[in-house]
Amino acid sequence: QANVIMGNGDHGILVTHQAKGEVRGNQFRNNGFGIAIQNDAAPLLADNQVQQNRWGIFISHQAKPVLRGNVVQQNREGGLAIINTALPDLGRMGDPGGNSIQNNQGSSDVTNATERRLVAVGNQLNPSRLQGEVVLSAEAPQPPATIPAPAPVPSPPTPTPPAITSQFQDIAAHWAEAFIRALIERRVLRGFPNGTFQPEAPMTRAEFAATIVTAFPIPDKRQPGQYTDVPSNFWAAQVIRKADSTGFMSGFPDGSFRPHLNLTRVQAMVAVVQGLGLRGGGPSDLGNYRDRAQIPSYAVDAIATATQRRLVVNYPLLDHLHPMRNITRAEVAALIYQGLVAIGAAPAIASPFIVNPMPVMTNFTDVQGHWAAAFIAGLAGQRMIGGFPDGSFRPDGMMTRVQYCGLLVNAFNPAPKREAVSFTDVPANFWGAAVIQRAYRGGFISGFTHGMFRPHDAIARVQVLVSLVQGLGLPPADLALLHRYLDQDKIPAYARNAVASATANHLVLNYPVQQWLNPNLAATRGEVTAMVYQALVRARRVPAIASPFIITV
Repeated sequence: QANVIMGNGDHGILVTHQAKGEVRGNQFRNNGFGIAIQNDAAPLLADNQVQQNRWGIFISHQAKPVLRGNVVQQNREGGLAIINTALPDLGRMGDPGGNSIQNNQGSSDVTNATERRLVAVGNQLNPSRLQGEVVLSAEAPQPPATIPAPAPVPSPPTPTPPAITSQFQDIAAHWAEAFIRALIERRVLRGFPNGTFQPEAPMTRAEFAATIVTAFPIPDKRQPGQYTDVPSNFWAAQVIRKADSTGFMSGFPDGSFRPHLNLTRVQAMVAVVQGLGLRGGGPSDLGNYRDRAQIPSYAVDAIATATQRRLVVNYPLLDHLHPMRNITRAEVAALIYQGLVAIGAAPAIASPFIVNPMPVMTNFTDVQGHWAAAFIAGLAGQRMIGGFPDGSFRPDGMMTRVQYCGLLVNAFNPAPKREAVSFTDVPANFWGAAVIQRAYRGGFISGFTHGMFRPHDAIARVQVLVSLVQGLGLPPADLALLHRYLDQDKIPAYARNAVASATANHLVLNYPVQQWLNPNLAATRGEVTAMVYQALVRARRVPAIASPFIITV
């Protein structure tokens, strides 16, 4: 960090083999290659100035670095080159790259000489100076399915699953007691016949499969594998197949599942993130952990997402992840419960051991002094919403229905409540098709007559309130609450109950005059952000913000 690296004939920095680490805030000038990354290396390159080298950044072999906020300019033969089967992360939907790669000499600023598609969302690039397949507006490929790390000799077989016990002698005053009891009440976790829960005992892969399937009744995503070490009469055979088919767990390359193998903390976190389809998080989120270098390369993105979604619970030290240690039954309870919170299926439990994501600095050029500035900073700081390449947020600009769907998915990660549908104006290759389906299946938003969704229409204020009430399943409220609005007669009949509920739950913000709801006006980006933030406040996922424009009962 903060080094000046210049005048080297070959490399400024060479990162090789399985190295990770971070390269932050350095200046690379007049080197052969400013930064070279090869083999299976996967470092984080952030906020570096790579200028006036022969080549700026050269990535080869199977390397998978993460690039954020770098300036790669005025290099003599090119800015960024990717060869072999390398696959760098240059930004994706919800986590823009923020790199500036331009004004380099040679034939291109970015050369993708691989056979893979390079996704680069949220960077300053000149489209006319890109070689190879470079996609500027799609989501990056997802990480591979869970690949458990090799472990020692499996533990002895468990002939039957532990029984449910209502009282436990060994969880009183335990740091995870609230999580454990909450999942016992849901019949997700079980104790042992001798009246203990054994919170510090490890959990096997079979036991975790049983827990995860019970906690998250999610539809199948794929055909499960046939495992050589899981006979049909094994007590966990059915839940193992279900954990596989729903995308939470998978087997080993040799065709085994290893049901008696203890699960590590990182494997459990990756399983929950992948199975729930959680998104969000970025390299900066790993800065919470002093032992982040121990996170396997395949799990980096998932752990960042888990951190951003507040799934990570570290006891006793918040800054120690211990990714490769066997996960305990207490830690599983905390992780699973936080997963339920993340999808809105359980109320938040206060705990000093939940890791809060590091806020992202959001220096938007046009929100200072804006009435919604605090709400915008709150969501942008958790990467739930972003700005524009020119550094603006445009708080008074409109938000389209597809953009709103993206915000809903980022904020609530809704679990499916209904079957998918096809909208006549949303082709399968439309960039927002996936988030529209997730918001629809989660019950937050619906289409119009004739099977249309109208993704590019501005979303109205009343539509935002109705969608939040429906998606979160908020209870009805007294319609007399609508009398506080001078324009209550403008509220559509279908929306009156929802607006009353939104009012009772403090989701409504009226600027500049509290008494005017303006239900049918297009919602601005600032208004939508504030309403979604208030919905997260109600779910106790973010702290409340004082604002004179929140309608209180």
